[in-house]
Amino acid sequence: MLQRGEKESFGEALSMLSPLTKIARMVLKERRKSKFSQRQLAAKVGCSQPYVAQVETGKRPISKRIAEKMEVVFGVKPGKYTWAVFRRGRPPRGAEARQALRLISLATGKAPRVLESVGPPRFPRADRVSGLDDQFWPMGIHLGEEAARQVRQLEAQRPRRGSRPRVPGRGQRGPGEEHYWRQLNGIPYHSWTEKLFQVIVGLTGAELMGVSPGLLGCELPSANGSTGRDSRKRAYPAFVMQHGDMAVAMFPQRCVGTAHGYRWPDTLVVAAQGGRRVTGVVELDGDPFHGNRDAEKRRDQELGGNVLHVDASEVGKPGLMARIFSWLGSLLS
Repeated sequence: MLQRGEKESFGEALSMLSPLTKIARMVLKERRKSKFSQRQLAAKVGCSQPYVAQVETGKRPISKRIAEKMEVVFGVKPGKYTWAVFRRGRPPRGAEARQALRLISLATGKAPRVLESVGPPRFPRADRVSGLDDQFWPMGIHLGEEAARQVRQLEAQRPRRGSRPRVPGRGQRGPGEEHYWRQLNGIPYHSWTEKLFQVIVGLTGAELMGVSPGLLGCELPSANGSTGRDSRKRAYPAFVMQHGDMAVAMFPQRCVGTAHGYRWPDTLVVAAQGGRRVTGVVELDGDPFHGNRDAEKRRDQELGGNVLHVDASEVGKPGLMARIFSWLGSLLS
């Protein structure tokens, strides 16, 4: 049974999910309650079975038209599935993010490596996970109240509904942050520290959007985490920001190919300043995954040597992002 503090954290679970994700969870629950198969539900609302499956797994946001038909089929109160903000296509990118991407793509740096043929990954990992899961709500249980506070702070900066308040120098972000939370919850994290680190990155005000590492001139070749195939031109979630005159794109948990196989850096970084571009990696250290220093050195060499190691105990403390920006500045000087 959950204790009082755990109940409060569990109550935050729904608030960390995007509106359309919450609706998808309700649709899945109601379909099972009504004992409909996905194919039967699809026939009743006029869509395909794969469409229903994609909605229920969080891979595709439900449309307003289908949501309205499902309200009728399930006999629920009108408006239960249509209270969210429905938008078509990808949300527009902010002016600052567009400028940052332009600076990175136009900068010069080392030529991107060719993805060597080393077969499929020995330990395949999905590039994306189900967006129906809220990966952040138990943060306080695992990492303490301060970590939970930082998640709530990010939520306040990225409201799911309504227009985001104007931030000096950053412009207007538009009606809610539906896409932001779907992206954030769809990244395949492997530890609570990795999740907290991305919350800290998000608190910088960075935009989270789909970006192609190869089109930005990323030196390390991006690969599909499950098959090992070249995916440099495919868009992956990235935090895009500007820090002074430095433009930065940070890709969480991005699979890259090396001469000795595949690596999944905690965060792959492409930065530009003064017309120069550099690729780096931020690794979060801590037992039991980084206990072998010799193996760590070999990994760093495979990744090109531009690796910043951050102890897990530093994540969430003041000054971490300033340290990362300073490190990137030293690589670009």
